[in-house]
Order: sequence, then C-alpha cells, then structure tokens
Amino acid sequence: MTSVLSRPMVKRIGSRSGIVLLLFIVAACATAAPVMREDTFVPENWKVLAVLPFTGNTVFGKPAGEFFAFQLQKQTRFRVIAPAAVELTLNRAGVRLPDGNVTVERSQTLARLVPADAVFVGSVTLRPFLGAVANVTLIDVATGRVVATAVQDSAGAANYRVDVHARVTVAVERVGARLKTVLEEWSKKPLGANFQWRCEPPFGRLLLKCSRAWCSPQGVYHWAAWAALAVALW
Repeated sequence: MTSVLSRPMVKRIGSRSGIVLLLFIVAACATAAPVMREDTFVPENWKVLAVLPFTGNTVFGKPAGEFFAFQLQKQTRFRVIAPAAVELTLNRAGVRLPDGNVTVERSQTLARLVPADAVFVGSVTLRPFLGAVANVTLIDVATGRVVATAVQDSAGAANYRVDVHARVTVAVERVGARLKTVLEEWSKKPLGANFQWRCEPPFGRLLLKCSRAWCSPQGVYHWAAWAALAVALW
C-alpha cells in the first residue's frame, strides 16, 4: 500500500515535531532555573552585606529591593543593609546612584562607602509568559568576584494574571529564598575551602528537577504557554 505522505511532507512534520519537543523541554527547564555560586567559597571576613536599590522596572524596583533585603534579614550570620539606608548613606557622601545597570566596579565603589563587605545588585523586569523576573548578583567587595547569582520568575503563581505587584512579590520572594539558602550554607562551611564554580543543581539533578517541574503548577503554565505558541507556529 502506497503512503499518502510525500517525503517533503514527512520531513516537514518531523521538523515541526522536533521544534515542539524542544519548546516543551525549554518550558519545563525554565521553572528550574539554577543558582550559580562558588560552591566552596567561604566569606571569612564578611560581616555586612549591602543591597543596592533594584533597577529595571521604575515603579517596582525600589520596593522590590526593600522586600529582598527583608528576606535576607531573616538569616542571622550577616548584617544586611537595606537599599533605603544604602541610598541615604551615599547621598550624605555626595554620591548619586547610577541609572540603569550597575557594573561590578561601580558596585564595589558604592559598597565601600557604606561600608559593606559584599553587595547585592538586583533588577526586576516584567516579561511575557514569565510575569515578573527578579535577577540578583552577589559580589565580594574586596576582590570584585561574583560569588553568586540567581534568577527567579513569578510564573505559576495563583494571582499571576491579576496583580502586577503580586507578581513582583512572588519573583523577589523566590530569589530571596534561593540566596538566603546560599548564605546559610556558606555559614556552615569550614574555613580555608578551595575555590570552584558549581551550577546548582548539577546537570543530572537539573534534568530530574525539570521532569518533576512538568507536573508542578509552574510547569503546567509553561506547558500551556509554549503549546499555544507551537500551535501558532504550526
């Protein structure tokens, strides 16, 4: 019996199926964004951490930075200075905070004026499908080394479509929880540990987490969004 599908048609169907599968994989892994950090880094001389005012969205940036600092103040190892206090200190020194993204070198200069041993540089943006996205980097002031960075979004939150303020709150709460855990883990590490980078979780655990994320509320949301896009492309 002769197939009714021509060879070009089969190739086209196979190509589209591959695109759809790739979109599903990306959607699932987007809910399991890792924390990048120096696995064996030990902040031996850290006592004070400063949080610079968040950039990105002009309406929610400053409140997001304050809420992020509040999340970190729940740990007891380090003293965390909130963005409002940082900005006040800099204003008294006659220093104006830069608009837009802050470079590592500039963040070091600002943190030394506080003074602080490490500084958090963060931003909040609003994006389609992901809702609010919070991106935070932690920098060691003495060396200028980026020792941790985390990105979290508000996708899957129950109030995702209703309240923009709630989206920002969810994203900042998630990224704050991730970095608070990193600080708590560092506080348990022995002194003199060797340096190395680690992507947390490792690739194998990331794949496992991706598979579990498919059945989570965030995973279901991403599945639906990317499936709709795949149908549109089809």
